[in-house]
Amino acid sequence: MTVNVPRNHHFVPQHFLKAWESSPKKIIRYKLLPSSTQVEVREVSIKSTASQKDLYRLEFEDGTFEIESSIVTPKIDAYGSNLLNSIRVCSIFDLNQDDRFKFLEYLINLEARHPDIIKLMDFSSELEKSRADFKAKNIGSDESIDAVIDYLAASSTLGVMAFGFLSQYGFGFVEHLYNGHLIELNFEGNSLITSSYPVARFGDYTNQHLLVVAISPRKALVLSSSEDIGFFNELETSLRADLINLYTLAKADAAYYNDSSMSDFVGKHLGWENKCETNDKKGEYVKSFLRR
Repeated sequence: MTVNVPRNHHFVPQHFLKAWESSPKKIIRYKLLPSSTQVEVREVSIKSTASQKDLYRLEFEDGTFEIESSIVTPKIDAYGSNLLNSIRVCSIFDLNQDDRFKFLEYLINLEARHPDIIKLMDFSSELEKSRADFKAKNIGSDESIDAVIDYLAASSTLGVMAFGFLSQYGFGFVEHLYNGHLIELNFEGNSLITSSYPVARFGDYTNQHLLVVAISPRKALVLSSSEDIGFFNELETSLRADLINLYTLAKADAAYYNDSSMSDFVGKHLGWENKCETNDKKGEYVKSFLRR
């Protein structure tokens, strides 16, 4: 029997993008053309956007396998999509403690599955240090330690392995989100965009963090270690929506909406965080936007 192995791996799930449909199974994509400062606006298939071939594929000397069908779909998207749809209709505060915890795991993985984060999680540069540490602590024979380290070092996909472990074990990140502060922002009409990097995170999950994500064109969540996020509710409605959209574009190279009305805003701010060299400059960019 031939097994159909998925190779088009979505880093922004199709079920997530569906809320921004422009027509059945399609979405309006805003993408900055590499040879100019112009934004290309076109309708594309949700199935063929925000994805990358073999993104979740692990490669080793003795074989390859993908974690799209073994981890990403059943252990992230299956429960995450159900919770997401519930929150879109009702409220995150209607979820019980266990479901809210699971949804925060889903949000963490919504960022962690992005190609840029998978690259950052590649731990190949730490292998030699681990080799020395394991030998110093007599964790197995030198030969067995060398065999394991050499086996891992031969792979170029250790970031995918790290993502797999994060999606399974969480490393305590979700507890910090759960114990922080959360507000839910609702809008009467379609006001919010999404992007190729839909979760805007500033700071460290284990220290100080701010996380902003639009989960539909009419609803966004803001999570922070600080109580100061209440100022979102104090903003005039249109500015509040624009600020969420600004965060949504921070690290993105493409934006998505259900029509072409956002081209000016996207063209001005798409990927703005990548142009700011320091945290102070990022903060000033946001402050300047609010002072407009």
